[in-house]
Amino acid sequence: MNEQTDIHGDDRKEKEPFRIWKPTYESAGKKKRVNKWWIELRDHNGIVRRLPGLREKNATRAFGRNIQALVSAKQSGEPLSPGTIDWLSGQSPKMLKRFVEIGFINDRFAANQRPLNDHLEDFRTHLKAKGTTEQQIKQLVSRVTRIFNECEPKCIWWRDITATAVKRILVDLQAQEDGISKRTAHGYLQAVQEFATWMVEDKRAYESPVKGIEVNVKETDAKVVRRALTLAEVVKLLVVTRHSTREAKMSGLARSLVYRLAVETGMRRGDFRALKVGSFDFERCTVTLRKSKNGKVKVLPLRADTAKELQEYMLNRLPGAPAFDVPTKTSDMIAADLEEAGIRYVDDLGQVADFHALRHTAGTWLGFAGTHPNVIKDVLRHSDIRLTMDRYGHLFDGESRKAVESLPNLAEAVQQATGTDGKPVEVTGPKVVEDPPEKLGAKLGAFPRLGACGRCLAPVAATDQAEHFARGTRVRPG
Repeated sequence: MNEQTDIHGDDRKEKEPFRIWKPTYESAGKKKRVNKWWIELRDHNGIVRRLPGLREKNATRAFGRNIQALVSAKQSGEPLSPGTIDWLSGQSPKMLKRFVEIGFINDRFAANQRPLNDHLEDFRTHLKAKGTTEQQIKQLVSRVTRIFNECEPKCIWWRDITATAVKRILVDLQAQEDGISKRTAHGYLQAVQEFATWMVEDKRAYESPVKGIEVNVKETDAKVVRRALTLAEVVKLLVVTRHSTREAKMSGLARSLVYRLAVETGMRRGDFRALKVGSFDFERCTVTLRKSKNGKVKVLPLRADTAKELQEYMLNRLPGAPAFDVPTKTSDMIAADLEEAGIRYVDDLGQVADFHALRHTAGTWLGFAGTHPNVIKDVLRHSDIRLTMDRYGHLFDGESRKAVESLPNLAEAVQQATGTDGKPVEVTGPKVVEDPPEKLGAKLGAFPRLGACGRCLAPVAATDQAEHFARGTRVRPG
């Protein structure tokens, strides 16, 4: 392209601080002109800049005047006029990026000229690169979009977002007849705050307009409170469902196996919907979750009897076939089976026994069995031990007392050490005969095996253990 030779169309009678021209290029031995007009001017640092204009000459000249206004504002230090700001808001992201590179505007100002939908698409890309699962990305972006769309006026630009508008929407969403719970409202708020924080960290905004908002939505009380089923209830549910003739998407046997797996592994509805026949290893008695909520691959152990029954159920089925045809609304499925089994879906306290309650049952049973919280966290695949303790910490209230009671009885030990008259009793250990250095190496292999006294921690030779036991102490092997 020859940018210097062709200045066709440049109106030199008007003394503009810039010039417009159409560059030429050669094709098949012929000189041709490009379709767009170009603009040449000096920026605030005196550097010659060439920028693409438009197809029409007059429109390109107006475009050049607006660019010159950016240069003048940069040189004088004065703020941009409202007309120039409106003009910038209509520019493409590519042109705004070029203005940022030249220094006409900063990146935060450029970001303010792009609609929120553009930023949300970049935010989606950021989340995907960070390793967030597609399901989480979809939920996060949809919640942010809903908040912005329901604001009055609707949030189209970054400058439209205000703390007051977001607060009002969160309150309104809870106040509706079929409104969201406080816990869900907290999730909406976290989604908006995460997006705003990313805008600041990516240098698209100076500060978050929703930082510090609470609106009393940090309470994590769920709208649906679930209960753990008793052993008798689970057994009755499995037996009745297994022999059920009720018409449903899955057979009674399939539903019974799903309920049993949910209680024994704590799997979620989404886990079951993603399971394939090949996810099960019946020899090792494991099931592999490749599309779990946290996006990580997890191998869960299965009871041997459960694995055997599953193998019989999936006999002659292809590895890529779905393991179970779990419906979208599992709450309706289990509600019908509970009714058939004579088990109440909602108890007197308002707690429900929906499908997710089976997972809660798994965690509760593990806690009652004395399982360590870290093991429960691993089985239920919680991201943080605090979540496990929030859910099941009450089951371990008595563990601290048991731990303290398991410590050595110091009162008894002191009484044995002082004797019945309260005076110290001489405690003698094994006799140690010191050998000359030249004989020490020869006798190293002949040393008796030592143990450690369980109470005084003194070294005790194997030959002296009987005497040590006679004094009422216990020797731990070394």
